[in-house]
Amino acid sequence: MSRYRARAEEEELDREAFQEVQTFLEELLERPMLTIEGATEDDQQDTQIGILVLGRAQPAWDALAALLKDGVVLCEAANAIIPGVIKKVNKSKLAFKQMENHMKFIQVLQSWGVPANDCYNPNALHEGNDLRSVVRACYSLGAALQSNSELDWDGPVIGKPYASRNTRDFSVEQLKQQRLLASSGTAISLGSSTIMERPSVSRTGITAGFEYAGAGSSEISALGRGSSAVMERIPVSRTGITAGNDYVGAGSSEVSALGRGSSVVMERLPVSKIGITAGNEYVGSGSSSEVSALGKGSSATMERIPVSKLGITSGNEYAGSGSATEISAMALGSSRTMERVPISRTGITAGNDYAGSGSTTEVSAVSLGSSATMERASIGRTGITAGNEYAGSGS
Repeated sequence: MSRYRARAEEEELDREAFQEVQTFLEELLERPMLTIEGATEDDQQDTQIGILVLGRAQPAWDALAALLKDGVVLCEAANAIIPGVIKKVNKSKLAFKQMENHMKFIQVLQSWGVPANDCYNPNALHEGNDLRSVVRACYSLGAALQSNSELDWDGPVIGKPYASRNTRDFSVEQLKQQRLLASSGTAISLGSSTIMERPSVSRTGITAGFEYAGAGSSEISALGRGSSAVMERIPVSRTGITAGNDYVGAGSSEVSALGRGSSVVMERLPVSKIGITAGNEYVGSGSSSEVSALGKGSSATMERIPVSKLGITSGNEYAGSGSATEISAMALGSSRTMERVPISRTGITAGNDYAGSGSTTEVSAVSLGSSATMERASIGRTGITAGNEYAGSGS
């Protein structure tokens, strides 16, 4: 169901309920409240409600709410049921006087047996926000008129009567029979007992199932015996944590077959040297002061020059670079193949001096640029606006 269809059905139900309440109140008051075109002339002038046309998207809701707003119609309906039940009906336009009418009507409803939850909030109705609760209260009034015998009402009603309590009194014999039936079990708990044979239970207790299976008292059950009837089992004569070790014949302190490994098929040398350096000694590396075979490397196949110079500069000395004051072969670079000009000038301006730029007050050749080939105008104007003035843009 779509949202719009649900809303349309809800509006249709509201329209039918409002029309039933309108008919109920008109029958009580014996006069019409709303015409097919709208409200009565007096009500239309007082409340300034719009024209009502039944069947539109907004039926008589606003008109009905305007008529019930001051509570006069509701109080007159209560007096139509029991004359004088509401002694004074306020027809003033003041809000608090209209609220008194609603409070009196609600008190009458509750005295006739309408629950407080079925009544409405006078403040919400006066603001026009809770018309559905007023409709529900009118239906509750109709239910009370049909259920309350003290009212002795035979006039018009609306809705269904309240449900009455159905009290039943059982005799002592009936209660006894009921208890007997309950002790025998219900039809659900009986199950298939009426069509299937059930053996009587003669043994009780936690071991009843064990006894029914024929396992005896202390004997091993069939499940526990397993394959003992078809497979030979060796009697257990040894117990303890070392029983398995004893059965495989490992002895007490002897090495087991697993520990011996391949000792029966492979020759093993007796271990005569122990310690962390045993392996080093077995490979013939001598004492700890000699160099091992691994450390000797390719010394047996390649000539090695004896090391006679030590220190951090030994490599420099071997390369023939002379003393620490001489320049090494690497530092000499291409000095033997390319001419080098002796350096006679030092300082941060040495490169500028070599380029022939003169003193520091003269402009260098790089800075001169195209001044020797292109005419340059003398600068007669300076300042941040000099370019603007040269372009002739005025002052």
